[in-house]
Amino acid sequence: MLRPVPTVWFELIVLRKDLARAMDCVAQTRIVQLEARTPSAGALQAARVQLEGEQARYEAIRVRFEGYWPPVAYGPFRDDTEVADRFCTAVDQLEAWARRAEQIVEDLKSARAAIADLVVLEDLFTAVQEKVPDLGHLSKIGPRLASFVGYAPLGTDPPETPDGLPVDWATGAANDFVLAMGSAEDIRNLAAQAEGAGWRILDLPRWLPDRADDALGEIRTRLDRSRKQGRRCEDELGVLHDRFHLADVLGTIEQIQWLLGCAREVGESARLARITGWALVPELDRLETGLSGCGVFHVLAFPTPPNDTDPPVVLFNPAWARRFEALTQMIGMPGAGEADPTIVVALIAPLLFGFMFGDVGQGFVLLLAGVLLRRRFPPLAILIPGGAMSMIFGVLFGSVFGREDVIPALWLHPLDQPILLLLVSVAAGAVILLTGLTLQALQMRWQGRWQDWLAGDAGLVVCYLGLLAVFIWGTPALAIAAIGALWFVLGAVPGGGAPAAARAIGELVETVLQLLVNTVSFARAGAFALAHAGLSVAIVGLSDASGPVFYWLVLALGNAFVLALEGLVVSIQTTRLLLFEFFIRFLTGGGRKFRPLVPPGHPHNTFKEAL
Repeated sequence: MLRPVPTVWFELIVLRKDLARAMDCVAQTRIVQLEARTPSAGALQAARVQLEGEQARYEAIRVRFEGYWPPVAYGPFRDDTEVADRFCTAVDQLEAWARRAEQIVEDLKSARAAIADLVVLEDLFTAVQEKVPDLGHLSKIGPRLASFVGYAPLGTDPPETPDGLPVDWATGAANDFVLAMGSAEDIRNLAAQAEGAGWRILDLPRWLPDRADDALGEIRTRLDRSRKQGRRCEDELGVLHDRFHLADVLGTIEQIQWLLGCAREVGESARLARITGWALVPELDRLETGLSGCGVFHVLAFPTPPNDTDPPVVLFNPAWARRFEALTQMIGMPGAGEADPTIVVALIAPLLFGFMFGDVGQGFVLLLAGVLLRRRFPPLAILIPGGAMSMIFGVLFGSVFGREDVIPALWLHPLDQPILLLLVSVAAGAVILLTGLTLQALQMRWQGRWQDWLAGDAGLVVCYLGLLAVFIWGTPALAIAAIGALWFVLGAVPGGGAPAAARAIGELVETVLQLLVNTVSFARAGAFALAHAGLSVAIVGLSDASGPVFYWLVLALGNAFVLALEGLVVSIQTTRLLLFEFFIRFLTGGGRKFRPLVPPGHPHNTFKEAL
């Protein structure tokens, strides 16, 4: 699981008349990425060029009417090759529907716009009928006086109001409202401020009765009438959809567009078609099974890929680690011969985060936020392991919502032993860097360069280990570091002579210094753990000083501040340590991401989710 899933070149030969069905069958497997061996100039590519005008005609209709179409129905792919004729016929039928539907759609738009305005008016008058019984007069004042009614979603910040302008506020079921009456200049200024703050102007219609009760009744009468009109238009559109078989027509258009979109990757002759590209090695049986199940006569082969091609790869990790693939890909996609460190990152990242943010209560809040928000915002699922590790380190540090007197520390209180905390973070950094060097060794073995690693980089690892052990063993450790340095330099000498040795010495000095700096850089993890503990102590102190009345309020606000500020800072630091200290030891990110062919009408999820 430390290697990306590889791909192999495939070539599929089918009868020309079966091309559409074969493309659908191949796409259903979600394990192929199309790529042409040579530029295509077949019938599909010719149809693609031929239908550019028809495509533009379809797009013009889609822009106007797409919001009023029924769900698309996708039928089986046809075996015939008259793609251009079928597309033109479908667009003709769509255009005929559009002519009949145009007035109905306009009436429906008008009804929906009226409903939207009337709903806001109903919300306004329901909110203010007790406070401003003659609100209807605002629509008729002038010319020296002007009125303003603005609305915005609940919770929107209020706009600034000109000095001396009487302003009233109201809260409805869905909106906040601001109402004002004054000079035309003051109202213009208020309107400008309100629009800049995200408020919308509500024009009061002149048909409003003066009394609030009467106005509310008239609004509801008109709202009921508009809703009936909207339902009538929707029913008429439904009948028109059935009459023109619109769902099937749209499905045909989308299927042909999809097929034409694949034209560049398909080679064709008078009787045969060739589909080429990349297929996932672990799932090759699915490709053959899918083609056989569709009843398509075919020949499938996996020859040597074309020269100068870069096989795409896919990261295939267990579900619990998959959420960390985004961190791995910040550097770039691992290449075919590189390690995929996602599983390692899934272990290291929560440990670093929890170490710097150790608190049982705050960790639980983060974990709960990840559980509740992971479906709506999938990237936030990363809070689950981060919060869990925060809780574990909170137990080790004896911290619950910043208080260190609720549970005993199973290990230490950070502020009591700061030096030990910093040393532990540096030691953890050394282990992480050694893990990166180990992954580099694995990569070189996979790439057939194991002898090169043994001859050179193995000595570098020995030198680094010796320098790390100096604080424990003293002089013997320095001897080990010297042996490693000599090992590295001698590995570069054969065939290169003295110049190669000089370059190796320079490279050794630079790389060792980088490793030592990277190791010390992990002290920042301990520093942020101390900062988090210090901030927590300060918040608890403020809470105690605020007295019994405001104690819990101050403690809650302080913890909310820590969660927002420290949570963001610690997340950034965790990402930084991974990107600039760990990944640079082995990952270049020069790979190409696998993008599977997906059939029309199917969600564009990954092949891992489709298996």
